[in-house]
Formats: sequence, structure tokens, C-alpha cells
Amino acid sequence: MIRVHSYESLGTYDGPGIRLVVFLQGCNFRCLYCANPDTIDAKGESKETAPEEILKMAVSQKPFFGKKGGITFSGGEPTFQAKALVPLFRMLKEAGAKEVHVRISSPPFLHPCYFGTDVPSNDQLIAAQHSTEEIRKMIGADSLGYMQIDYLEGMAGGLPLCKACFDGNYPMEIPAEIKQD
Repeated sequence: MIRVHSYESLGTYDGPGIRLVVFLQGCNFRCLYCANPDTIDAKGESKETAPEEILKMAVSQKPFFGKKGGITFSGGEPTFQAKALVPLFRMLKEAGAKEVHVRISSPPFLHPCYFGTDVPSNDQLIAAQHSTEEIRKMIGADSLGYMQIDYLEGMAGGLPLCKACFDGNYPMEIPAEIKQD
């Protein structure tokens, strides 16, 4: 089962062409300036959905996709449910999907966060261990995209924003007893 927060039919932002966007529920990071804060909680306002139900919805909307459109999984954090998504991606391809796109609603987490998210070491961060291309191949998607840091800064509206988990520039020295990397 896949925890789905909501759907957007005829979306045009999260990938090429007209798309069905599946917003997934759940994210471990809990970023202060999350683009989709209502999708953070692992259960939230979501519905456990059988992959076959998502497949059926995608197939029914296929006539609207044209040559470039398709399905995008966003969120929440799609890699939070990667084990459930990988078989669905295969099912979508077998049903004739030309492409499956994944969009992450944050920049890639490359460094541990010591200031609010519970990520104490790099070994828990897939983007710190693998390139975007390697992750894309691992999950079986045709594209994998992350939010750009400048977009995140724009969302903060000029307020102070710690980006250390993305760029490694911590706003203060990390005490040795906390730092695990």
C-alpha cells in the first residue's frame, strides 16, 4: 500500500507536458520551509492506496497526457516510500507509460542536520551516498528532480534560513559529542 496525500489532475508544473501528480504522504526531514508541509506527517490526511488504484487512475487519464505528459510522484518525500513505489513504476511501464518522473520537494540532503531534523549522519542520506542519476536508476524513474536551493530561499522570503543539510555550511561549530561524521 502507498500513502497518498492527494492528486492533481492535468498538472503542468512537476514535469514535462500535462501530468497526473501524485502527492505522497510522509517525510522524515520536517523542513521548516517545506513546500508541502501538510504532507510531512507519515499518516497525516492520507489514504492508504493500492498501487493498482493509482495505475487505474493514470491509465484513465492517459488520453490527456499527449506526447510529453505522464505521471509525477511528489510529496512528501517519494523516497520515503521507495519500496512501495518501485513495483508501481514497473506496473506503469508495463501498462504503457512512456515515462515516470519523481520530484523531491527539497534540495538533496547531502549533510547531516543537527538543527531540527533527526538525521545525525551521512549514512542515512541516499543523496550523500549516490548521485541523482544513480538514485533515479535505483528507483526505476525516468527522471528525478530536486527543488533548487534558490527556490527554497525564495519561499523563506528573506528570513534567515539554515541550508547546512544541503550545502554543508553550518551556521555554527557542531559540538564533537553530537557530530557523527
